[in-house]
Amino acid sequence: MTEGIRRRQTLQQIQSRIKSLGTSDWNIWNMFSTEDNLSIEQFSSRIYALGFEVSQQDIAILWRAVGITSNTMTYNDFIRFLQYQGSESNNNLNLSLNDRLRSNAREFLNKFLESDQNASGLVTYRIFNEIGDYFSIPKSEIQDMIDRYDDEGTGYIKYFKLISDICYSKNDIPTPKFSAPPLEIPPSPHRINDDLQRNQNSSPNKSRRSTYDPTPTSSPYRQYSSERNDSFEYSPERRSEDYSPNSVHSPYRDFPSANSSPNMSPSGRRLDPSIFGQFSPKSPSSPSFGGRDKLDPSIFGQYSPKSPSSPSSGGRGKLDPSIFGEKPVIMTSEQPEFNADECTNCERLNNLPPKELVKIISQQVSKFFRGGKQAFSKWRGKSEYLDVEDIRNGIARDTNILVQRRDLQEIIKIYGGPFNLSSFVRMLSDGSSYSESRNRDVTEGEAAISRIASQIRNDSWEDVVIRARNAQEMCRGFKEIGMRVSESDIQNLMQKLGRSGFINAIRSKLD
Repeated sequence: MTEGIRRRQTLQQIQSRIKSLGTSDWNIWNMFSTEDNLSIEQFSSRIYALGFEVSQQDIAILWRAVGITSNTMTYNDFIRFLQYQGSESNNNLNLSLNDRLRSNAREFLNKFLESDQNASGLVTYRIFNEIGDYFSIPKSEIQDMIDRYDDEGTGYIKYFKLISDICYSKNDIPTPKFSAPPLEIPPSPHRINDDLQRNQNSSPNKSRRSTYDPTPTSSPYRQYSSERNDSFEYSPERRSEDYSPNSVHSPYRDFPSANSSPNMSPSGRRLDPSIFGQFSPKSPSSPSFGGRDKLDPSIFGQYSPKSPSSPSSGGRGKLDPSIFGEKPVIMTSEQPEFNADECTNCERLNNLPPKELVKIISQQVSKFFRGGKQAFSKWRGKSEYLDVEDIRNGIARDTNILVQRRDLQEIIKIYGGPFNLSSFVRMLSDGSSYSESRNRDVTEGEAAISRIASQIRNDSWEDVVIRARNAQEMCRGFKEIGMRVSESDIQNLMQKLGRSGFINAIRSKLD
């Protein structure tokens, strides 16, 4: 059984099971989902509660085959999912990873460009993992792509090269190797002339042909006949005259002969060499025939050899490398160096735990810079790495926040010494994932949620909540799966939170 047939059968079984939940589409949707939208993870959990063990990768393929292109399923998408009838000719359910990426290459590229608005061709590991999860790429494949398209270890993925390999590869994703087609050099007129002359003579193969073979020896050149060209006379004199390169009747009279001068025109006039950028021999010192002198190298950013000390002949000096994003070779000593200890208006942060400090640095970088690479290039100065003083001075100068050296040293120890670009970007990615911890008083409702969550042993509780029509049925369903819950607790929580809020509150305790 192929993958396409297996997925098609799974889709039909899931559709049949979901349709049995109610009598109308809206009723089925309310029974299946307690929220307005469903993510792939939530949809997988609902399917598992109905008795199907389907991987998220297969569910993502089913969504794409049905026509759900977003990350969430709405009510209209749900109806489309139930009414979809997969046919044998539909190959969307039987595509391999490379085929699916190739068929969705435009959408794949658009996802990258949504995160890379400057179209730099680079995205971070975190964004690449999110896009890979959106297209249901296995984690092992994502890691292989990271190793292949960040071979320099910069922390950024070259997604332009990835898209190019996807579009032009036949089997796997490695970059294709192109080879130029061989050049076809046209034969010279003299060679054609000699071949035509030789074809008029008898061929040595002619004597070896048997008498019963009426087929003449084939020739790659066209042979003329007197029936089609009545005025053409086959004589050696006429033939040599017509096929002479200098003859007015020759079709090759426009080709230069071996003895002709390169400055001779087809009409026999000598061409003025000044139109090719050369001086005429008659007037070597003045380009008076409309030509120009040898180009001044100063217009390409170089000094003219005649005047090496002054670029005043219309050109400009050597281009400043800073306009290409490079640092000037000569650094002026007048540039002031900022010292964080002299910052009087800075907010002082003392004795911060490493996670909190990493989160603050990540927030400030995303607020004041276009990305981690820009912050790294600005803060490191002339060195190749970011140390404690570089980060401390950079944060104080750009964000007016003064951090203790001891706190920064703890972070640098965690990430293995002074930061290079890769480790710095990894630290920023970790900081964006840390969430703020809030101390909240435990209310009576939260205590009831905690009691319910502590008794959960599997995912069947969610199916009980979805199916129950009131608190009494829900309490009875919990009892069937080995949970003891008070009916009054369920009734109070359902009134305060609703069905979806009740489910989300229990999930938060399980995480």
